[in-house]
Amino acid sequence: MKKLIKHIFINLLSFFAQLIIKKHNPKVIAIVGNVGKTTTKDAIFQVLKNGNVRKSQKSFNGEIGVPLTIIGVDSPWRNPLKWVFVFLKALFVLFSKKYPDTLILEIGTDHPGEIAKISTYIKPDILVLTALPKVMVHSSNFSSREEQIKDKLSILKSLKDNAVIIYNLDDKEIEERLRTVKTHKLTYASKRTADIEILKSEIAYKNDFPIGMLFEFKFKDDIFKLTTKESLGYHIAYALAPAFLAGKLSGLKTYQILENLVDFQTPNGRMRIIKGVNETIVIDDSYNSSPRALSVGLDIFNKLSCNGRKIAVLGDMRELGDESESEHKKAGVKVAGIADILLTIGEESKKLKDEALKSGMNKENVFEFGYNESQKAGNFLAGILKVGDCIFVKGSQNKIRTEKVVEAIMKNKDQASNVLVRQSRGWKLK
Repeated sequence: MKKLIKHIFINLLSFFAQLIIKKHNPKVIAIVGNVGKTTTKDAIFQVLKNGNVRKSQKSFNGEIGVPLTIIGVDSPWRNPLKWVFVFLKALFVLFSKKYPDTLILEIGTDHPGEIAKISTYIKPDILVLTALPKVMVHSSNFSSREEQIKDKLSILKSLKDNAVIIYNLDDKEIEERLRTVKTHKLTYASKRTADIEILKSEIAYKNDFPIGMLFEFKFKDDIFKLTTKESLGYHIAYALAPAFLAGKLSGLKTYQILENLVDFQTPNGRMRIIKGVNETIVIDDSYNSSPRALSVGLDIFNKLSCNGRKIAVLGDMRELGDESESEHKKAGVKVAGIADILLTIGEESKKLKDEALKSGMNKENVFEFGYNESQKAGNFLAGILKVGDCIFVKGSQNKIRTEKVVEAIMKNKDQASNVLVRQSRGWKLK
């Protein structure tokens, strides 16, 4: 019965979304890929923020989240009365004369046909392709990696005639799969010649405390620098670069784009720098976890200057299917060469822990916690922290919720609702 009701609601949402798009005909910028969608979406919004623009809230990127963004409402979760409001709002928007000129939509998939369905009413003017999956996620829902990639790329069939594709040229597979696509393309890369090139990525410090990232870009004959605030990660450049190109396609001058990006921050739970108790530094990457994202996060953590011990808190990488054991083992090998202390959370992370021990980590510095024990892990960690320690926190959301670890060790706990991920009432009740 629940599946039937959900199916009916999804079809109704899609119906209203299609009507609204047809009526108001906004410019659509769609972001598709395996990593970096939300950060890229937020960077594009930051560039275009002075216009009449709407973006997907949080990570609303599926067959429910995309229509909700088009309608302009938050998720009602399981509240029937709020769902009634959603459909009433959809009717109001449909007949309203006011609507955003531009929609910036993050589009994702966790089962076959999802993006294809969204593409029946989304006709992008600009499509940003961030990266294709090297390791499958949501693998229980897809028969193969190829099926997952085909679903992501099904959006190519819905592009408008004068559309532009912006893509990551460092992902050679994207380049190969776009080879026969006739749509106009723009590229960004750090390892190859592209329309915009990432020349430098390094951590910026103030009084030995990391304050963000310093990036250097080249566009045509111009070289310019950008410093992001309160966020770490070389990967941020891969969000800023397509945002710059989207700004250019929207008619903005270089100085206007750079002025708008000065205050850019990654979303909560994505490599955010937080002050911890006992004068510690917390790198909060607790939104989710996948092999590629974890590897990138550990790379920047390895480069971070730290006056104390480096502590990694790693939860399961969920929904990897047959790849789970091998990917957790790879992560165990990598973290052993970076961290002094390791805390794992979940069942699949036991393989990570075992491999870290085999790779030389001291058994006395490795601690294991089970599903739904992030709060317990956080309380334990808060009791062993020393001045100058640096902590990297990452894990998937289902049964892990490592934001609870961050809340337990952050200095200003009264700021939790503003700086941590999953702080809404709906998430709190889960």
